[in-house]
Amino acid sequence: VSFFFLLAFAFIQYLIPLKIFPFIVLGIWIIYLFLPYKSTGKGIFFYVLYATISFLLLSAAFLNPRQFHNFYRTSTYEEYIRAGYSELMSPVADLYIDKYKKIEKEKSDEYLKRAMLADSMKDNLKALNLYNKSIDLNPDNPIAYHRRGFLKLNVLELDLEIAYSAVKDFNRAIKLDTSFTMAYYHRSIALGYLNKKGRSFLDRKVVWEKDSLLTEEDFKGRYGVSKKSFLVPFNP
Repeated sequence: VSFFFLLAFAFIQYLIPLKIFPFIVLGIWIIYLFLPYKSTGKGIFFYVLYATISFLLLSAAFLNPRQFHNFYRTSTYEEYIRAGYSELMSPVADLYIDKYKKIEKEKSDEYLKRAMLADSMKDNLKALNLYNKSIDLNPDNPIAYHRRGFLKLNVLELDLEIAYSAVKDFNRAIKLDTSFTMAYYHRSIALGYLNKKGRSFLDRKVVWEKDSLLTEEDFKGRYGVSKKSFLVPFNP
């Protein structure tokens, strides 16, 4: 019964976070846990197990979902949520990420710098981990999303799952900055790999509309292809 009480309390805390009530409950719970120790005759193992389970349940009550996930898991909350929703359901993922986000811009920027350095040194897994941390601390930075998507698309061992994950990163970067032409371009490549050539072509048209006035040299320097061949649908 007591565990069901803790579960109910944790659920209420998620719906209506209360700052003082958890400490009152914690005090009552400690008294409830240790007062009967001598009178019950149960062994120390029982109380260690009881305390451990109580700690897990109480932490669920004191921490919001992002804090709880990041405390117990090696992955970041943003990474976990983003992977759990399809591209079509991305607005739902954004809703959960935005609901519990806590912007720590300085730390996020530091992780981003370290990620870009690891990226330049071809330390791909370290770079990915650092991009994840940077985004978790500031999920409103389109550059970080674009860099992570680009890493997935061009450096990691590409498959359908990774390409799909890269598309979701480019989607978020474009949502945060609708003029981000490189995100459109790289999303077009990822969509082409996924055989979504209609959407790929539309992204390339957006890039063309925004950057067609660039000189041939500048255009090729930015996108790696000539103007003449740019609108040819991508073939992986």
